[in-house]
Amino acid sequence: MTGARLTGVEIAIAKAFTAAGHRRPTHQASTSRPRGPALPGNEAFGIHAMHPGKFAIFVGGFPIEVDGEVVGASG
Repeated sequence: MTGARLTGVEIAIAKAFTAAGHRRPTHQASTSRPRGPALPGNEAFGIHAMHPGKFAIFVGGFPIEVDGEVVGASG
C-alpha cells in the first residue's frame, strides 16, 4: 500500500501466526492492556522469545473461525 511501512508485512504475519496458533485474538496476550498474559510473571511471558519474529505480543491479530474451527487468521 502507498505509504505503508516495510515492517508492516512481517508484523501482520506475526499477528496472524499468533492468533491462529493460539486460537484467540492477540490482544488477549498483549502487553498493552493492564496485567496482560505476556507481562513478567504471567502465562505468556517470554513466549515471543521462543518464536523469534513469529509471535506477536501486541494487538491486531484475529483468528478466523468456521463452524467453531480456526481455519486461518488476519493480522
